[in-house]
Amino acid sequence: MQNTSRKQSTPLVMPLLVQSAFTGFPGESGKAKRVDLELQ
Repeated sequence: MQNTSRKQSTPLVMPLLVQSAFTGFPGESGKAKRVDLELQ
């Protein structure tokens, strides 16, 4: 996973990182995917 946010706030982005991990789960094994989520 990669966070491209300009803010260095782990507690703020952690819920989105967890959400991105489960978006489209289960998916194809061994394939990269891109998930774009925005902070509210």
